[in-house]
Amino acid sequence: MLFCGGDRSVKIFGQRWLAEIFVRSFRIAARHRDCDDGKIFVGVKDHIEIHTLRQAHRERRTFGEKSYVTSIALAADALFVADAGNREIIRCDFPAKLFRDSEKKNADNPGFAIPSAYFDLSLGSDGLLWTTNTGRHQVEAYMTDGKFELGWGATGMAIENFCGCCNPVHITRLPTAVL
Repeated sequence: MLFCGGDRSVKIFGQRWLAEIFVRSFRIAARHRDCDDGKIFVGVKDHIEIHTLRQAHRERRTFGEKSYVTSIALAADALFVADAGNREIIRCDFPAKLFRDSEKKNADNPGFAIPSAYFDLSLGSDGLLWTTNTGRHQVEAYMTDGKFELGWGATGMAIENFCGCCNPVHITRLPTAVL
């Protein structure tokens, strides 16, 4: 199935042979930021909405008025939410326990510097949670318990560097990608 998020709605398409077939759509409270398969998790400014194919609106989790949800990654036992407003990754355990457990500043990790609403994350096949740290011009990897594992990237105009105000803005990982 293909999930397409647009302005205040998510449309669901199935596939029959080589043609995409519209299945259904549902309205959401505001513009979406991200969605994932299985249950449909939709990031909407300060909260996520959880939908299913059979149920229009199942649940809503709000993270606070300062929150700005920019990305979602789904693991087998948790949902990870990038919150650019609070400059942190929020881990939601299933079924409903919510805790914020990304490692904050310390000697090994200077913390997230997120100067804009670009803060992406992706769960890799290596079990690491990969994220952008746009103000530091880095891609970083964390264990799913929040422990900083590694980071790479530098500011600059060369092809191997990240330039501009807030880069890298988006990342994705192939299922078999390794570093």
